[in-house]
Amino acid sequence: MLTMKYGKHQMMLIKKRMNVEGWIDDQLNELYKSATDNIDIDVDAILDLNTELERRHYIM
Repeated sequence: MLTMKYGKHQMMLIKKRMNVEGWIDDQLNELYKSATDNIDIDVDAILDLNTELERRHYIM
């Protein structure tokens, strides 16, 4: 949970990043059915992608 006050735009960016990180974790767990602690993925690069299909291609 975020406890500091952020502007509306900054908060939207933080939430977007958190959603993408959660999506990545879910996808990796689905793909590998195991712990994903050792996988290094560039979240910033994935944030630049617009669709789930683009994100899937990027992480595979």
